[in-house]
Amino acid sequence: MIDLKNKISWAQQTGLLPIHLNPTEKTERFIMLDGGYYDFCLDLSGEDIQKDVCFSKSWSTNTKNYIVVNNALNQVVVYNWFTETLSSLQCSVVSNKFTQFIQILNHSSYRSDEDIVPFVLRLFRQMRSLTGEKDDPVIALNLLYKLLISLDEDINQISCTRWQIEDVQMPDNFEYFVDSIKSGVRGIRPNLDLILRHCSGPLFQEAHREVVSFNPERDLFGGVSSEMKFALTNYSSIHYTPQYLARSIVENAIRRLDLRKEQIKILDPACGSGAFLMESLKILRDLDYKGRILIEGWDSSPCAVSTTRFLLNYEQNTQWEENSFNFNIRLVKDSLLEKWDNNYDVILMNPPFLSWELVRNEDSKEAIISILNGITTKKRPNQAAAFFYQAIKSLAPKGILGVVLPSSILLSDQYSKLREDVLNSNKLEVVGRLGNFIFEDALADVSFLIAEHNIEYNNPEIIWCRNRKGVAYDAIKHWRKMKYNNISSSSTDDYSIYRTLQFPIIKDSWNVVPRQDELFLSYLISWQNMGRLKAIKEIFNIYQGLLTGKRDVFEISVSDYLALPDKEKKYYRPLVKSGTIDNGSIKIKEYIWFPYDKNGLMINNEEDLMSLTISGQRLELHKNDLEKRKSVKHWWELTRPRLWQYTPKFRLYSQRFGNSSSFGIGREDNYVIEEGNAFEFKHPEKYEKSDYYFYLSLFSSNIFERLLSIYSKRIMAGYDLGQSQIKDIPIVDVKDGNCRKCEAYKKLVDIGVMLSHGELYMKEAIDECLQIFYPNYEE
Repeated sequence: MIDLKNKISWAQQTGLLPIHLNPTEKTERFIMLDGGYYDFCLDLSGEDIQKDVCFSKSWSTNTKNYIVVNNALNQVVVYNWFTETLSSLQCSVVSNKFTQFIQILNHSSYRSDEDIVPFVLRLFRQMRSLTGEKDDPVIALNLLYKLLISLDEDINQISCTRWQIEDVQMPDNFEYFVDSIKSGVRGIRPNLDLILRHCSGPLFQEAHREVVSFNPERDLFGGVSSEMKFALTNYSSIHYTPQYLARSIVENAIRRLDLRKEQIKILDPACGSGAFLMESLKILRDLDYKGRILIEGWDSSPCAVSTTRFLLNYEQNTQWEENSFNFNIRLVKDSLLEKWDNNYDVILMNPPFLSWELVRNEDSKEAIISILNGITTKKRPNQAAAFFYQAIKSLAPKGILGVVLPSSILLSDQYSKLREDVLNSNKLEVVGRLGNFIFEDALADVSFLIAEHNIEYNNPEIIWCRNRKGVAYDAIKHWRKMKYNNISSSSTDDYSIYRTLQFPIIKDSWNVVPRQDELFLSYLISWQNMGRLKAIKEIFNIYQGLLTGKRDVFEISVSDYLALPDKEKKYYRPLVKSGTIDNGSIKIKEYIWFPYDKNGLMINNEEDLMSLTISGQRLELHKNDLEKRKSVKHWWELTRPRLWQYTPKFRLYSQRFGNSSSFGIGREDNYVIEEGNAFEFKHPEKYEKSDYYFYLSLFSSNIFERLLSIYSKRIMAGYDLGQSQIKDIPIVDVKDGNCRKCEAYKKLVDIGVMLSHGELYMKEAIDECLQIFYPNYEE
């Protein structure tokens, strides 16, 4: 039975983080945090509290419910401001049916337009309209600060110096906004301290999104319209860290510090609205840290810097003793151009996920190259990699880094030297692969790391999430629950949390896999060592498809191909591209201009081209555009036709991106592939045509799908099927031993033929045949 009087018991059962509503009050009143979805207030103080106070506290913390455990009456009372109700249950009932109690509580915790965050944002949008600012709404933000402060102070007596805000002029009708915020909703008065301490993340992140224009027209009643007019903006690499993720990274980073230290120095070089820094102070305050805290934060956005200063200033003045906490938040052009100290105890960040092509400033590009000099194998790295490596070099001994990163930095060969260098002087504490559904405004593949600057060897804790919306949130919440219950590992179909047996799990990649796949991988490695399996790269040459240099110009439909004169048809080949491969078969929908044979280009002058009456005239329409390509000698050539495609051969093909249903064999030998890969045996003299059908079955299996999930890069459509991703996948080599004599081989060849003819086949049947080669697959 749960001890309802103990906050830890609540945390163990719910996976929520208990933080004091106001640490200075020294009462047992908490907000139970999970990231803003199912948060609630929990009162274990045993003191009397009025209904209107409960409503004010829960509304001001952006929650719905305020729960009071009344020891005297042996009751649990739930106050819900939204329904304006209170419900009482006997403690024994709640304790015995706690899971059902929490489910009902969560059901009543849905978001609404009357919550504190949307309520304040509506006022901000209206003020935004008054200021007329087009980009960074600095004036409007400072009006928002004043508006919030007016909850505790006379609007005309606010000291901008004390609050570290700009003294912007208030509009004539600003009293309207002051009256509006003080009135709250349903007569519930907002609480400034609770808003700033517990809602600043979502509130100011959303405020910073308001960088689009608004309709400045007056409404019928003389007020200002808050209707938003969204405009298309340039691509942004800045993605706000969800509250549940920022909180968990900070929580697990701070708890690894030696809190006996007299001073802790913290840096966020891409601080945004200060989410990581505010969470750090919450955790340190709740852990009753007695030393001195130094905080540094940098950002290139004036709005971000303004907000972070405002929030940290409030924390400094209200929650900490004098001189126990100091901060320096600076506006910078680019944090990579700044001088980083090398003695930070904690670095927390979500750096810009900016590809090289989108780094516009030449100084920034030079900084990236300088930081990563000799560390990356290519010259066009992501800006986040430079932030990551610079942070690693800036940690004090036993300093902690908590960072959100694009997953490519954990997986790509480009960053293998960077990863190796990091592991030489740091131990990874946590590696999490979260997927494409983390940021609200982008589908970036997101991971996170917690590392300690310490040369001691350590196998990190792994968090693997299925690439599905909502899974990362559930996994992170369950991770906290495991910590409170001292559970070392946990796995579901959607996520796995465990300490790995070895790291890296797969060679030098930092890819993470489900717990059961790590065990399966150990079998694969042992089978490879025994020679029972070989890497794909040892059996196949994997060729990349052609590049035309001008899409759609060289491709024609099947009907147009059939209408060509016979003498022109020899210059076209059936085209394999995205969408033509389906469950083993290839369905040709287009033909491509391919004027090559085994000797190379067949048309070497324009006169011969124009003798092809239909094809010549059709291509001539695009001559000007085709001539602009720099990599061709003749304008009617393909940019990269790929020499290996000159001679028609029987091959196995795959799409560029996909899964185990994205491999196929066609009925002809003269295919040309554009978007995808072709597979040819490295030693064709040792293999038979039937072997291709065997491998088609293998590649179409659930077993191979699982191998893809272990070895390849996840994308929205499945996996990257390129050579660099799949070359190390272990498969059986049919030329070795007596493989071709076994019944399973013959069945798989037959299935492969059926698949290539478009006859669907159950993958489970293929798996059953493959069990002889992967005997521990089901374990």
